[in-house]
Amino acid sequence: IRIYNTGIGGSSSEQWGLSAYGLSFQHPFFDWKLRYPYSLFEKRLVNEISKTGLRGILVAHGENDGLLSENKIVESTKMYIQKTRDLLDAPQLTFSIAKSNTGGTAEPIMKVKSAQRRILNEIKNTMVGADLETLTGDKYRWDGIHFNSAGLEQAANRWNESLPLSFFTQTTPYTPK
Repeated sequence: IRIYNTGIGGSSSEQWGLSAYGLSFQHPFFDWKLRYPYSLFEKRLVNEISKTGLRGILVAHGENDGLLSENKIVESTKMYIQKTRDLLDAPQLTFSIAKSNTGGTAEPIMKVKSAQRRILNEIKNTMVGADLETLTGDKYRWDGIHFNSAGLEQAANRWNESLPLSFFTQTTPYTPK
């Protein structure tokens, strides 16, 4: 198994969705004209994944989505999932969606949780991923959002535990053409 990391701290679902299509947005360090952050992921898809193949995409978004509306989170996620499937010509490619936020019951966090549930119901070929929302506090997150070393280790364990045998036997992988 090979895992490619294309995560970028400070990015939201909205920025991923808009940048996938080159649509404008404001951000202090992502240049939408260069289609960041999605274009960095796209380069990996084109340069590496198109040669090696891919079983599925593991998605961990939510920590930076608290200021977005629930609908914006869902629609933006649909955008970058569709762009990825179109790019690879892999309409059945599975996206595993983590329970990913900073934990708690505040309104912004509850909105993210609700959006993540909707994504699983509204976007075909998605499945529940790792439960990362309970990895909270200084033990796992150095700034309350981003994982420290212990958090990364626990996140990897959670991903390992979250992927059922059916992920490896019943999903439709992307294979190089």
